[in-house]
Amino acid sequence: MKITHNSSKIIRYALLLITFLIASPAVAYLDKFSGLKDGVYYNYVKIGYYHDGSANDMTDAQFSDHVKDFMEIGFDGVMFELTVGVNYEGFLLENLKYEKLERWIQIVKDNSLGASILPNFTFNDDNAVYVNSETINFHLRISEIFSEENFLQSVKQYWNKNIGVFESLGVDLINIGLFDDLTFFRDGNRSIWEDIFADVRSNFSGAVTITWNKWDKFRYSKAEDINIWDLTDAISIWGKLYASDIPIYDKYEIQKKLWESPKNPTGFIKEYIEVSELYQKPLMIIENTFAIDQALDGGVDPTEDQLNNYEDALNYEMMDLKFEATIHHLNNHLSDYITSWTFGNWEAWGFTCCINWNSLDISQFPSKTRSIFSDLFADGEYIVSDKIEASPQAEIIYVPTDSETSWIVNTGGGADIIRLGNGDDQVLVPSLSGLKIDFKYQYWANAAEENYTLRFFLDELEVHSENLIIEGDSCIGEVMFPCWVRANPIVYLADTSDTGELKIQISNSFLKFDHLRVRSGEEERNLEIQSSYRPPAPDWAKDAWITDFATFEISGLSKNGKITIDGGGGHDSVSVPLAYTDLSDNFEISNIEEIKFTDGSYAFGSTATKVSNLIGMLLGVELMADESVLGEVMNYLSNGNSFKSLTWLASDYALGNGFSNEDLVEVLFLNILGRRPDSEELSVYSNSFGRDKNSQVQFVMSLTDNDLVSNALGNHYSSDVGLKFLPAE
Repeated sequence: MKITHNSSKIIRYALLLITFLIASPAVAYLDKFSGLKDGVYYNYVKIGYYHDGSANDMTDAQFSDHVKDFMEIGFDGVMFELTVGVNYEGFLLENLKYEKLERWIQIVKDNSLGASILPNFTFNDDNAVYVNSETINFHLRISEIFSEENFLQSVKQYWNKNIGVFESLGVDLINIGLFDDLTFFRDGNRSIWEDIFADVRSNFSGAVTITWNKWDKFRYSKAEDINIWDLTDAISIWGKLYASDIPIYDKYEIQKKLWESPKNPTGFIKEYIEVSELYQKPLMIIENTFAIDQALDGGVDPTEDQLNNYEDALNYEMMDLKFEATIHHLNNHLSDYITSWTFGNWEAWGFTCCINWNSLDISQFPSKTRSIFSDLFADGEYIVSDKIEASPQAEIIYVPTDSETSWIVNTGGGADIIRLGNGDDQVLVPSLSGLKIDFKYQYWANAAEENYTLRFFLDELEVHSENLIIEGDSCIGEVMFPCWVRANPIVYLADTSDTGELKIQISNSFLKFDHLRVRSGEEERNLEIQSSYRPPAPDWAKDAWITDFATFEISGLSKNGKITIDGGGGHDSVSVPLAYTDLSDNFEISNIEEIKFTDGSYAFGSTATKVSNLIGMLLGVELMADESVLGEVMNYLSNGNSFKSLTWLASDYALGNGFSNEDLVEVLFLNILGRRPDSEELSVYSNSFGRDKNSQVQFVMSLTDNDLVSNALGNHYSSDVGLKFLPAE
C-alpha cells in the first residue's frame, strides 16, 4: 500500500512499510465479450448422438418430448456429439449416416433452441478410440501407417462436405473437432488450420471454434498451448477435473480438492483466466458425468456391464455433488469469462448396446441435479454456500465482479490475487509467506509394498503429506529387480517464515532427487542435500540414493509471498496474521475498508475518513484517534447499521435529543475551526438546512467526506494510512 502523506503522521502510526495499490473500479469482463455470434451464448445440453445407427431406438416424437424437457430445465441449446471415422492411415471413412440427425436438428430449431455440432474423430468409427498421440503410437507399433497430413486433410474434407448442410439447418455453433492433446497443433500445421477455418467460415454464418478435451488427471498440456485460439470465436474447454479416486461426500473438501490439479499445480482457474485474457475471447465450458463409481474425475465412459447393472454402478449422490461442486467452483471464479455452459449425461449410443439406456437420459437426473442447472440458468449464478475454502495450491480467487453475495474467503495461504464483488466480504489470509517446491525424483516401487507416502517437514514439524500413486503397469506383479518410478510434482508449503530446514521423507522406498528447486516470491534457489539417513541398503543401491529422509538448508531464503486484494464494492475486511508494522511492499490492497492484524484492527478508505471526521466534528479532535471509541463505532457499522443511523446517534449523544440548528452549528465550528461562529455565520449556516432531524443528519453527513473539513481536522491521511481501533470483544 504505497503512501505519500504527512511524514509525522506516518511515523506516529508506524506505517512506513505500507503501500496502497491504486486500482480502478472493477468492471465485468463479460462487457468485452459482447457482440459475438449467438452460438457463443447458448447453454447447451450435450447429446452423445454419434451417428444414426446409434440412435435407432428413439423416435422423432420421443426426441421432441425430450427437447421440451430440456427447455423446462432451462437449456437453450442442444449440442450433438458425433463420430467421424478415419482409418489407420488417417483417411476419412464415409460409412456413417446422419439423416435422422438432420431431422433432430430441425426439431431443435423448431423449438427456438440453438444447435451445435461437436465431432469426435476416431479410428474406424469406434466411438471411444479417439485419434490422438496415444492411439497413433499404438497403431504405429503394429506397423500401421498414420499420417498427420492425411488426418488434417480428412478434417478439412469432412467439413467441406457437410458444412453446407449444417448452414441450411440453421446450426448456431460448429466445433471443428474435439482434441485431447497437442499432436495436431504443431507450428508446422498452422497453415492447414487456417485453411480449415477459412473454408468453414466461407460457407457458414454461425460461430466456429474447436473444443479442448482437458483431462486434468492425465495431461500436462494447458489450454494456452493450443496455438489456434486466435482463429476461433471462443475458447471451448471440456474440463475433466480430477478431485479424488474415492468418493468424497463433504462439499467443502471437494472444493479444496478442485484447486489441486495433479498435472497443473498452478491451478486450472488461473489457466482458464490466462488463456481467455491472452486471446481476449470468452470461455465456453463443457462438463460431463456418468456418475459411474464416484464421478469426481470429470466423467468416465461406462462399460456395458456397468450400464446393465446400473443400480450398483450409478452413484446419484456423487452425481449431484460433482455438478454442485464443479459449477459452484467454476462459476464463482470464472463467471466474468464464461458465456456458455454445456452439460452432458444423455447418450443415445446406449440405446442399442444396453438394456438400461434410460439411466443415462438427462430426464432421469435426480430432481436436485435438474434444480442445480435451473438455478444456474435462471440468473447465471449458482452458489453452494457463501464460503470459499481454497487450498494452498490456489493462486487466483476471482468472484463475479457484480456478485452481491457477502463471501467468507479463506485463501488457504496460497492465493496471491484476490478479486471480490459488491458484497460485504471477509477474507482470511492464513499466511503471507510460503514456499513453492518443484522437484523431480525417482523412487523404488517394490511389488511387495502397496503404500508409498511422501512427507514434508519444516524444522521437524510435518506440514504436508501425500500418497504416491503408481500409474501404468510397469511396476505391477512379481519383479526380480527394483522398479524405479519417476515423478515431478509441485508442492506448496505455507507458514514458513522462520524455517531453517526442509526435510523430505518417503516410506517403504528409496528416493533420489534429480533436482529440487524452492521458490518464494521472485526468488528461486536450487537446493542440495545437506544430510540424509539410510539404514543398511542393498548392494545395487548407489550412494546417491537415500532412504527414509533427506534434509535441505533453506535458512536465509526470503519466504514472504506477494498478495493483491481488490475488495470491489461493499464493506470488506481482511484478517492477516502479521503486525501492521511488519508488512512489506508486497502486500497490496484496494477497496478494502478494514484490515485486522495481530496488533490491532484498522479502517481504510472512505469509511476511515468519514468515521474519524464524524467523531472529530461532534465529539472533539482529541477522540478522533481514541481506539475504544473508534472500536464501538466500527462494531456498530459492522453489525449492519447504516452510516446515517450512526450519525443520528452521534448527534444525539453530542448535543442531546431535540437540539437546534444553532446548537449544531456552534459545536461544528468549535470542533472544526476551534472557535465559535459570529452572529452572521451562525445565522447563515443555521438556515442552510431544514430544522427537522433528517435534514440535520444529512447536513452532518455531507461534511464527513468534505476535504476542507478533513484538512481542518488534520485528517486528510486516515483513509490511506489506516485508522486503528480496538475491535469489540
